[in-house]
Amino acid sequence: MDNYYVFSNGPAIAEQVEHELSIALREYNLHLNTGKREFDKRPFYSKKSLVIDEINNSLGAHWEKLFETVTLPASGKRALLPKYIYKYRSLFGKFTREVKAACFSSELGYDAVANYVIWAVRRKVIDIADGYGDLLAMEESPVVVRDYRQMFFFLLDVGFYFFTLHPTVASSLRLSHAIVRAAQHLQEHDPEGFDILKEASLRWASRLARAPSFEGLFSKNSVISIEILNILVSLQQFGGDEQLEQELISLAKLDRRSQGYFELVVKLFIYGDRPEFANQRNEIWDFICKRVSSEKHLSRDSEAVHLLLDTLACPYLDRAKRAKLLRASWNRIGANPGNITVAAAEALIDEIQQQHWFVRWDGIDLLNMIEKDRIEQRLRLG
Repeated sequence: MDNYYVFSNGPAIAEQVEHELSIALREYNLHLNTGKREFDKRPFYSKKSLVIDEINNSLGAHWEKLFETVTLPASGKRALLPKYIYKYRSLFGKFTREVKAACFSSELGYDAVANYVIWAVRRKVIDIADGYGDLLAMEESPVVVRDYRQMFFFLLDVGFYFFTLHPTVASSLRLSHAIVRAAQHLQEHDPEGFDILKEASLRWASRLARAPSFEGLFSKNSVISIEILNILVSLQQFGGDEQLEQELISLAKLDRRSQGYFELVVKLFIYGDRPEFANQRNEIWDFICKRVSSEKHLSRDSEAVHLLLDTLACPYLDRAKRAKLLRASWNRIGANPGNITVAAAEALIDEIQQQHWFVRWDGIDLLNMIEKDRIEQRLRLG
């Protein structure tokens, strides 16, 4: 617990609460840092409230110029229609400067606003994608495919910019949702725009991987952060050729780093079962076999057990090899003493593949999973 917030009807009660809290903390050899103590009186309006209000006003002014609200004649509902952006770089620069100015005047950093901006970006991506079908079905449809393509590009450009400044797990989930939704829309309605955004996604990923906020992790050979793994998995929505996947793996240093559980799983997910990645899958397989065989008592190593079970269930890896790994690990996973036959191992592999252990390999709805993770994280944070 980093902070305590106490609401009271007067300073005397607040001081009593502080006194009781200090006594309780002493039992754990902890103490309150009175140097960081702050008193606020109603109305409660913090520096963060001020900067969010200023950014919200800025967003509102820009949204008014960038979007048109259209009333649908059949239902009376409203749908959001993107307008053409005539001066893209000028608009991008103006908005980022306004955010910077708001942070400066409030004496706060990007950490106070980045997640909020990415939330706004995600909301607009969803809104214009949701309204597309109804607007397209109108007798005199106002839809201009070029404008949707450009708007998705602008919104994701803004989202990546603020994510590189202050990445968090929450903002990575929001940005991932926007990426997947935009990619799905363009793939269905604008294949040319999909290819354009695919090229841009590589540039954004490159900028992300080289951002100072991530370079510290990479330079210390520490584990890959969940923030960048979320983005890499969502960018797989733009996959389809070998170049993008290889570039994403390389940019995230997944090809040169310690081979932990998450790194291996993400690489397998990105490579999938496509023939052009057969060599990469074989390298991953060899490492997994060494990792699992190095543990004498698998039941005592949670990471090794997860890796084994998810590997045995992975349809991208050869079935016979998985059965062989199961037989080799049989006596070290707490199973019944003795060996398991080849036929029994292969039958068990078929059964295991139908189970979803820690990873769901096929039939994945990325949007649903991202939204679920986002809601679960919000509940954990209270």
